[in-house]
Amino acid sequence: GSWDKVRLAQVCSNLVGNALQHGDATTPITVRLVPAEPDSVTLSVHSYGPPISSDLLPVIFEPYRRNTNTERSKGLGLGLFITHQIVRAHGGDIDVRSTAEDGTTFTVTLPRSLSERAAEQTRWVS
Repeated sequence: GSWDKVRLAQVCSNLVGNALQHGDATTPITVRLVPAEPDSVTLSVHSYGPPISSDLLPVIFEPYRRNTNTERSKGLGLGLFITHQIVRAHGGDIDVRSTAEDGTTFTVTLPRSLSERAAEQTRWVS
């Protein structure tokens, strides 16, 4: 793909860091990067542990939102907001699903090449 590798490393680091912080330490974290379609790629980070509360899920990518259901919650609640902004600046999407049975999965879908609008936003983010 044609991406800002430093910013996407930040996305990966944040998602994996959250999985380590909030996930069950006795189960593995799964990170996958697969072609979704000929023109896009999907990154997913999956972990088990306490689910994200249903009232937080719709607003989890807003600034200063964090999962307060666990004693391990630290930080200001900006990491997922920043992650969301980086993904959007690349013309992509990010989604989260979280249940007690299936665990938590963050899914990022990125186009392989930047649209003109996304290229402008990426220059702004850098």
